[in-house]
Amino acid sequence: MAEEPVRGRGSRVRVIGRGGPAAGRPRRRLGGLLVAVAVAAGAGVAAAAPAPAAAGTPFVYVANSGDNTVSAYNAVTGTVSATIPVGATPLGVAVSPDGRTAYVADSGSSSVSVISTATNTVTATISVGAIPQAVAVSPDGGTVYTANDGAGDVSVISTATRTVTGTIPVGGSPVGIAVSPNGSTVYVTNSNGSTVSVISTATSTVTATITAGRAPDAVAVSPDGGTVYVANEVSNTVAVIDSATETVTATIPVGSEPDAVAVSPDGSTAYVANQTGNDVSVINAPTSTVTATIPVGIHPQGVAVSPDGGTVYVTNEGSNTISVISTATSNVTDIPVGSGPFGVAVTTVPSALIPQVINFTPPASGTAGGQATLTASGGGSGNPVTFTLDPSSGAGVCQLSGSNGATVSYLAAGSCVIDANQAGNASYAAAPQLTGTITVDQAPAFVMATPPLTAVAGQSYGYAFQASGTPAPSYALAAGAPSWLTVNSATGQLAGTPPAGTRSFSYTVTAANSAGTASAGPFTVTVARASAKADISAALTCPAALVTGGTGTCTLTVANAGPAAAASVTAAILLPPGLSEKSCSPACTRHGNAFTWTGASLASGASAKFAVTVRAAAPGAGLVLAAANSRSPDPDYANNIATAKVVIARAGH
Repeated sequence: MAEEPVRGRGSRVRVIGRGGPAAGRPRRRLGGLLVAVAVAAGAGVAAAAPAPAAAGTPFVYVANSGDNTVSAYNAVTGTVSATIPVGATPLGVAVSPDGRTAYVADSGSSSVSVISTATNTVTATISVGAIPQAVAVSPDGGTVYTANDGAGDVSVISTATRTVTGTIPVGGSPVGIAVSPNGSTVYVTNSNGSTVSVISTATSTVTATITAGRAPDAVAVSPDGGTVYVANEVSNTVAVIDSATETVTATIPVGSEPDAVAVSPDGSTAYVANQTGNDVSVINAPTSTVTATIPVGIHPQGVAVSPDGGTVYVTNEGSNTISVISTATSNVTDIPVGSGPFGVAVTTVPSALIPQVINFTPPASGTAGGQATLTASGGGSGNPVTFTLDPSSGAGVCQLSGSNGATVSYLAAGSCVIDANQAGNASYAAAPQLTGTITVDQAPAFVMATPPLTAVAGQSYGYAFQASGTPAPSYALAAGAPSWLTVNSATGQLAGTPPAGTRSFSYTVTAANSAGTASAGPFTVTVARASAKADISAALTCPAALVTGGTGTCTLTVANAGPAAAASVTAAILLPPGLSEKSCSPACTRHGNAFTWTGASLASGASAKFAVTVRAAAPGAGLVLAAANSRSPDPDYANNIATAKVVIARAGH
């Protein structure tokens, strides 16, 4: 058996004695691969059955090796509705189980063209091994396999990434390929070795090699996966293989140079295209005998059966036609297609999916410690709307639980960002994702509320009250406080001077925001004679600018200008919503967005530093607030508060 180069880069012909394929024709015929795809998609025994295709239009895809195109034949109108340019010398073609994608083995360019059946355009081209002759798709649509004649191997393609994920060595000149209905096994015909390689898809290794006949060309698997049919081109036979025992159980004489085989969806009949006999042998599967021979066009190369079993399609390379055979009457109709038609695949191209939308309005706000039930309405698919946390949601702010994630629990202050999705089905497209944001507030809690309980008549009295909470709380004095005493509503700074003759006074401070109200007090202060004071001051430094995800340090310096020592010094730093704490130095006590330190006395002229390392969580501008206090009288409470503005920009902008 001699080989010589022909048209198409790297393509070859095989000259097999008298009456063999005409010189100049590509070597490989398609056959069994195509029916394996059609049968697997419709078989009821697949372990991982693909989702059913939507109602649509039956189409036949034909690889035209002579003009580098694929013909899309509409089986309803009986016309070629599109001619699709692909790679060089296309031979094999297979369609995904859902009917949405066709894969074409371009033998001359060592590639696979990926066609969208919705638009009949090539959406990707994947490089594979040398001279791919045949292509098959797994029943779940996730993997494509090509038999690479020039490389002696099989390329394994992920349909998700459209990349080759593996290469499996097989026998000499692999030219036919088929996948079992359950997707566990791939069968490859090795035309130069008279064998069939059996591949385990779990391990991507050859687990058995079966001798079939001379020049095995095409292979097909029965719908139940129990029988494998191999067309032996030189032997003029079809080998029948028991897939369980991996042995040949029958050899059926057929026509001259059989190079394609297909099995009916019910498994009762096999159809064999005989390229130099210009006919199709009809095999009764239970008896393994030829029951009819149907004349077709010149040099038939590929054969496939419609999903309902009512029609057989045969490509005639020498006639540039496909023969459409009625299985009920054996009547034949020839349809012109492109030049040199080889491979053929039958599928139902789904109708355009119906769009659907989600209506989803999340709660505008929530309070840390509470929860809510999310509700949404979806489209006509009937699938539930499911909720998930968006990646931009604040860390630790909220969590989802319950059926479809519909229960949201508020854990801490910040932005809780939720995505709503509804899956599609065979008739409906997936709904566009909707995203909603819930502002989670935190009720106030006082973190600095130990004011001096002594004062001096005629001298200033004050204290910097601090409370956590989001949004930042507003401070006020409760009823009953003396009129000369005030509190700054934004900073919590309490100040006032007891009039002469005052012996004592009482007050209560409140902190309130949209999430609640907290109270500190009542405090009863005894007014005493003048005594030595400790002038405590606060100074705060923070990075002026950060980007989201970046970190920085805010440092509070507490100083005592004397003249007396300051007793029981306390310090606090409160962060705005856009910043979160990573660590404190020295160790601090956390109260939501507030961080406090309680120390011993601070000598006159001494100072102490307190730092919080922060992380920028969300873009915007925020004000960091710091405060320092002591139990000792302070002549100037105005310098006990300090602020620093931090501007946060989005990373990459």
